[in-house]
Amino acid sequence: MAQKWHHVLFAHWPISAEALRVVIPSALEIDTFEGQAWLGITAFRLTGARPRGLPPLPGISSFPELNVRTYVRLAKDRACGFSAWMRADGLPWQWHDGFTTCPIFARE
Repeated sequence: MAQKWHHVLFAHWPISAEALRVVIPSALEIDTFEGQAWLGITAFRLTGARPRGLPPLPGISSFPELNVRTYVRLAKDRACGFSAWMRADGLPWQWHDGFTTCPIFARE
């Protein structure tokens, strides 16, 4: 997938691990920094979204996006967990009510 992010905002707030536990699958350990869990918001404008090697499709390849994320561990792997994303591109907002992990750190 190819894409570009523009006008990016990364904002993080401390939150208790207990408050996050109700929305995080039990198989995942909530990652903390100095004993505190974190909730992050990433807002940006995405442009040029397309499969690699193909051109962007007019009208659907650029849109604003909002990600809500926290940080988790699965075994010894650290990951950034995306708990929700919303996209607005002239259509009603779309809500992803799932949990996807993407490793961002090497094994310790």
